[in-house]
Amino acid sequence: MTPVELTVLSIDGTVTVDALAEDDRLFLEASVVHAVTGWEPKPEGLCRGELCIPVRDPAARDREGRYDLARVAAALHRPYAAERLDDESRAVAAIGEAAHERAAVYNDGTAPHVDLVDLDGNPFTVPDHSRRKRLLLAWSSW
Repeated sequence: MTPVELTVLSIDGTVTVDALAEDDRLFLEASVVHAVTGWEPKPEGLCRGELCIPVRDPAARDREGRYDLARVAAALHRPYAAERLDDESRAVAAIGEAAHERAAVYNDGTAPHVDLVDLDGNPFTVPDHSRRKRLLLAWSSW
């Protein structure tokens, strides 16, 4: 394994930590997992307060007890992507918000807060028109 400087992007912000890389896998110490994800590794799994999610995948940890970040993200049901940078001593990873967490925000039937501009250039927000049906048409050249 080779040491890498890992920058992790998440909904909670960006953090740079020390990690170890082996092929396409990134390994973190338990204390670093907590700093990156907000979930604390414990014998019963990944815990946040009284809530614990078991990590049943035996490949989630190496022989020294370090955690594979991709498998931690999978245990938390979060999308994950990582890439080693050109010099191989740095890497970047992104951990998204779990789908069930995103869905919970919209289950009450309200639209997300979005600021837009109408055809006349006047600003408006989507929630201002909460009792009306809306069609959002978007186009991009890319």
